[in-house]
Amino acid sequence: MPFPGLMPSLSTVAPKTPEAEAFLERLIAVKDEHYRGGRFQLQFSVHATDPALRGKIVPVPVWSLEEIAAYGKRFFRRGDRKLTLNFALPEGERLDAGELRRVFDPELFLIKVTPVNPTYSAGKTGSAYVWDNPPAGLTEDSLALEKAGFTVILSPSAPEEIEAETSCGQLWASRLKKRAAGARKSAGSGKIIPFNWERSALLVTDMQEFFLDPCSPAYMPQAKSALANAGRLTEAFRRAGRPVLFTAHAHEDPAADGGLMTLWWRNVCLAGTPQARVSPQLAPLEGEVLMKCRYSAFTNPELRERLKALGVDSLVVAGLKTNLCVESTARAAFDLGFRCIAAGDAMAARTAELHASALASMADGFAMVRTTDEVLAALRSPAVVS
Repeated sequence: MPFPGLMPSLSTVAPKTPEAEAFLERLIAVKDEHYRGGRFQLQFSVHATDPALRGKIVPVPVWSLEEIAAYGKRFFRRGDRKLTLNFALPEGERLDAGELRRVFDPELFLIKVTPVNPTYSAGKTGSAYVWDNPPAGLTEDSLALEKAGFTVILSPSAPEEIEAETSCGQLWASRLKKRAAGARKSAGSGKIIPFNWERSALLVTDMQEFFLDPCSPAYMPQAKSALANAGRLTEAFRRAGRPVLFTAHAHEDPAADGGLMTLWWRNVCLAGTPQARVSPQLAPLEGEVLMKCRYSAFTNPELRERLKALGVDSLVVAGLKTNLCVESTARAAFDLGFRCIAAGDAMAARTAELHASALASMADGFAMVRTTDEVLAALRSPAVVS
């Protein structure tokens, strides 16, 4: 039973997954049973009416505006609080009052407009847009929405909250910054051994659409920045005339080549599908991609043979996922006699904890952890980093 006076508040982007949809349907019954009479607040973080812009702000499959509107009709009961449609718009973007009135019933929904706080994601994309007084355009849009019958709330940033990093989304950003600093400090305490840049190669593991496509069951939105840094490394190694190799993890026949992978993971990547290809953003050249169906890239014996034939004895490793294929590959490389640098910001894991733990593990036993900028500086002037 609910506590007296408790009013739960839930905010969601309405992810288009079976689990999320089942949860939201169950939420209707929970609200009706325990929190009648306006004692529950539900907010949809819509952020934009334009599908393309919304896809950039929320890079995961989500309900359409029409699906949210239909759910609102099922959710709302007489006496309930209106459902909130929240818009945190990038600078210069406007609200489409006509589209909102076309899709949503102002008797069921209200509109809330907030700044784009300097969160973790906004920091990576440079999209933070903080205001304490609503921009003129948003004020005009809110008046148009009010004329259309909507209740509109303009919720500015509180400077003291921004400074204290306690506004919406900032607590997580602050936590991640502290965790990353701790992981970097821990990783930096590892051993340093000579690294032969003249005999080095770049190996990018599994930076493929299986993890980068928002429609994939294995999608990792946190891999975007890792992909960008892997691209910088790829371009730099090509300019330096050093070898670049990629791996792609995929199964020809999971029943035959899946092994324990298919027991551990519900969804595996199938060879020959669009999700099996290395990201076009990295533009792999013919012959640079090696296939594998286990964590370590060295389970494909061709990798070791290629590196030896190229005269490589030092590897910079990057890719996905930090704690699985990258870490397994770096450990195997060390055992086979290859010196390793792990480009920590050119890889990603499912969670920040797993990423940080894997970097610390590599630094402790078999790889020097560096940033992409540090690797690029050393590649240009090998004396900079040993």
